[in-house]
Amino acid sequence: MKKLFRFKGFTLIELLVVIAIIALLLAILIPALNKAKELAAQVPCLANLRTLSTAFFMYQSDNHGKLVNAYTWSANPDNGSVYTGDGWVYPPTDMDIGDPFTAAGDITNPDWCTVDREIRGIKRGRLWSYVENAKSFHCPADKIAGKHNVGYRSYSMINTVRNPHFHNTMDHAVIKMGDITTPSEKYIYIEVNRMLNDGRYHWNMGAYMYCIVHETFEENPSAWHNDGVDLGFADGHAEKYKWKSKAVKDWLSMEIVPPLAPTTVNDTEDNRYFLRHIPRGDR
Repeated sequence: MKKLFRFKGFTLIELLVVIAIIALLLAILIPALNKAKELAAQVPCLANLRTLSTAFFMYQSDNHGKLVNAYTWSANPDNGSVYTGDGWVYPPTDMDIGDPFTAAGDITNPDWCTVDREIRGIKRGRLWSYVENAKSFHCPADKIAGKHNVGYRSYSMINTVRNPHFHNTMDHAVIKMGDITTPSEKYIYIEVNRMLNDGRYHWNMGAYMYCIVHETFEENPSAWHNDGVDLGFADGHAEKYKWKSKAVKDWLSMEIVPPLAPTTVNDTEDNRYFLRHIPRGDR
């Protein structure tokens, strides 16, 4: 007589054990996958900054040591601004109009500050001929343009480069390459968050603001790369700076990040690093 075999199903305890094992494996794997995803975005970001930093270095080499201008607000030298038309990039501009400064009407208006127009402004800048790739101006981890329909360029140039009249620069601007001591230690580019006080985003106008006079951040950097920010340096190299202070991490993790750093950020190793490595002259 044949034996009848009956399939034995999982008991409740066995099922719970399997679920617990799967949950444990996911808890182990997800951070690793997130880290891999982050690295996948950071590698091209650092490559972008090396490209831009090399372009910065080549420009001064081709112009007898004269530095390109960090200021991007106006391409019109007749409007009374300190900008003289030699910026590394221009504002968002429509090539069919004569005045690219028109974009300044509303810096958050997605109907004007579109990606296409911003790329047109980038192409009119002094460094475009050294780069000729719009993707070099955008970090893959930067999702602002996709989410908010405004802003494409992920990087700003530090405000001390060719801007002697800014209130937060005073007489510490660097005008020629010779003004930059130890170029391998002086950052030129930084990733920026581009958030306004009300939580809206803009097209990354102006330069990145660090106030030498009061020794404080006046604009919020990005925190896209595992609590760090990518920097491009005056000698052409790029590297990641990892935030060390909880005060800085708390500031940058706020839902609406105020551009002016809270006072708790000033007395930190991070703030001292950015003050110590900013390119500066004394005149």
